[in-house]
Amino acid sequence: MSAKETNTENLILEAAEAEFMEKGYGKARTTEIARRAGLNHAMLHYYFRTKEHLFEVVFERKAKLMSEIMLFTFQQDLPFLERIKKRGRRPF
Repeated sequence: MSAKETNTENLILEAAEAEFMEKGYGKARTTEIARRAGLNHAMLHYYFRTKEHLFEVVFERKAKLMSEIMLFTFQQDLPFLERIKKRGRRPF
Protein backbone atom coordinates (compact mmCIF):
# COMPACT_ATOMS: atom_id res chain seq x y z
CA MET A 1 0.00 0.00 0.00
CA SER A 2 1.39 3.39 -0.97
CA ALA A 3 1.82 6.30 1.42
CA LYS A 4 -1.07 8.13 -0.26
CA GLU A 5 -3.37 5.13 0.21
CA THR A 6 -2.31 4.80 3.84
CA ASN A 7 -2.96 8.50 4.42
CA THR A 8 -6.40 8.26 2.79
CA GLU A 9 -7.24 5.21 4.87
CA ASN A 10 -6.18 7.01 8.06
CA LEU A 11 -8.26 10.07 7.14
CA ILE A 12 -11.29 7.83 6.71
CA LEU A 13 -10.65 6.02 10.00
CA GLU A 14 -10.26 9.26 11.94
CA ALA A 15 -13.45 10.66 10.43
CA ALA A 16 -15.28 7.40 11.11
CA GLU A 17 -14.15 7.30 14.73
CA ALA A 18 -15.43 10.85 15.27
CA GLU A 19 -18.74 10.08 13.58
CA PHE A 20 -19.29 6.84 15.53
CA MET A 21 -18.40 8.52 18.82
CA GLU A 22 -20.76 11.44 18.22
CA LYS A 23 -23.73 9.58 16.75
CA GLY A 24 -23.29 5.91 17.54
CA TYR A 25 -23.25 3.16 14.96
CA GLY A 26 -26.95 3.35 14.10
CA LYS A 27 -27.06 7.06 13.33
CA ALA A 28 -23.61 7.37 11.75
CA ARG A 29 -23.71 7.79 7.96
CA THR A 30 -20.99 6.88 5.50
CA THR A 31 -21.77 10.00 3.46
CA GLU A 32 -20.97 12.14 6.51
CA ILE A 33 -17.80 10.14 7.21
CA ALA A 34 -16.67 10.73 3.62
CA ARG A 35 -17.43 14.44 3.94
CA ARG A 36 -15.42 14.67 7.18
CA ALA A 37 -12.50 12.91 5.51
CA GLY A 38 -12.68 15.25 2.52
CA LEU A 39 -13.46 12.43 0.10
CA ASN A 40 -16.34 11.40 -2.06
CA HIS A 41 -18.62 8.58 -0.97
CA ALA A 42 -17.32 6.21 -3.65
CA MET A 43 -13.77 6.52 -2.35
CA LEU A 44 -14.86 5.56 1.16
CA HIS A 45 -16.57 2.45 -0.21
CA TYR A 46 -13.49 1.63 -2.29
CA TYR A 47 -11.44 1.36 0.92
CA PHE A 48 -13.95 -0.17 3.34
CA ARG A 49 -17.00 -1.38 1.33
CA THR A 50 -19.55 -1.14 4.17
CA LYS A 51 -20.26 0.86 7.31
CA GLU A 52 -20.10 -2.39 9.28
CA HIS A 53 -16.59 -3.18 8.04
CA LEU A 54 -15.45 0.36 8.73
CA PHE A 55 -16.82 0.14 12.28
CA GLU A 56 -15.07 -3.21 12.81
CA VAL A 57 -11.72 -1.74 11.77
CA VAL A 58 -12.15 1.28 14.07
CA PHE A 59 -13.22 -0.97 16.95
CA GLU A 60 -10.35 -3.44 16.42
CA ARG A 61 -7.76 -0.63 16.42
CA LYS A 62 -9.13 0.83 19.65
CA ALA A 63 -9.37 -2.60 21.30
CA LYS A 64 -5.76 -3.35 20.31
CA LEU A 65 -4.57 -0.02 21.71
CA MET A 66 -6.44 -0.62 24.96
CA SER A 67 -5.00 -4.12 25.36
CA GLU A 68 -1.47 -2.83 24.68
CA ILE A 69 -1.87 -0.15 27.33
CA MET A 70 -3.23 -2.65 29.85
CA LEU A 71 -0.46 -5.13 29.09
CA PHE A 72 2.20 -2.44 29.47
CA THR A 73 0.66 -1.25 32.73
CA PHE A 74 0.41 -4.69 34.29
CA GLN A 75 3.88 -5.80 33.24
CA GLN A 76 5.46 -3.13 35.39
CA ASP A 77 6.89 -4.28 38.70
CA LEU A 78 4.74 -2.02 40.88
CA PRO A 79 2.10 -2.55 43.54
CA PHE A 80 -1.40 -2.95 42.09
CA LEU A 81 -2.68 0.50 43.13
CA GLU A 82 0.36 2.20 41.59
CA ARG A 83 -0.27 0.34 38.33
CA ILE A 84 -3.85 1.61 38.28
CA LYS A 85 -2.69 5.19 38.89
CA LYS A 86 -0.15 4.94 36.05
CA ARG A 87 -2.76 3.50 33.68
CA GLY A 88 -4.14 7.00 33.16
CA ARG A 89 -0.82 8.07 31.65
CA ARG A 90 -0.38 6.93 28.11
CA PRO A 91 2.83 4.85 27.70
CA PHE A 92 2.94 5.24 23.90
